[in-house]
Amino acid sequence: MSNSVAGYLAKTHGDNFTFYVLTAIALVGLGFFWVLMPETRDRAPAASPARQPAG
Repeated sequence: MSNSVAGYLAKTHGDNFTFYVLTAIALVGLGFFWVLMPETRDRAPAASPARQPAG
């Protein structure tokens, strides 16, 4: 689908416009994943449990 949209935009509006539109879409996607994906959120390191001496 992106190939069709990019081809249409390049043909009707030029290469530079197409590049900027695709860049904007990519940045929106990056922001979406940065905010909503748990792997990319800052988390405090998990506290390790205190070790009890054996015996």
